[in-house]
Amino acid sequence: MPRRGTEGPTCIGLTAAVSKVFREGGAWKRHRLVDGLPSAGAPDGGLAVGLNGGSARHGSVWGVETWAPPEAGVPIAPPWDKLGELLSIDRGRTRIAADISALEPKRNPHKTAVDSNPYAVLASPDGRKIVEWPSTRGRHGLRLGLAGRGP
Repeated sequence: MPRRGTEGPTCIGLTAAVSKVFREGGAWKRHRLVDGLPSAGAPDGGLAVGLNGGSARHGSVWGVETWAPPEAGVPIAPPWDKLGELLSIDRGRTRIAADISALEPKRNPHKTAVDSNPYAVLASPDGRKIVEWPSTRGRHGLRLGLAGRGP
């Protein structure tokens, strides 16, 4: 689905996926955990993004979906509601664990240039999820508790 964003023409689709890669009997194998997640990229396939920065712990996979500004014209109905969110993937099901794009305006340390484009997550041993995203003045992050709320 072609759109025009601030960085030029962008094609969006439900083509992002998460796979587990492992060795079995001396051969590499792949098992698809989930597919059909939102993705975006240039018409030539360059600069493609989808689920970013996966982290696995205790059988669950965590990832953050890239965000699209409203002017990009991306639909807001499911499954597009996952953009800018922390996602939990467990047994082939995806659930929104935290709305990072809603938290950033409240937690943005310099209160300007709200650009909720999360790109990394770490599932820590204590159960918290640490999400990081860029800003005009460097990177900032947010630690989330078990229920997806800030500490």
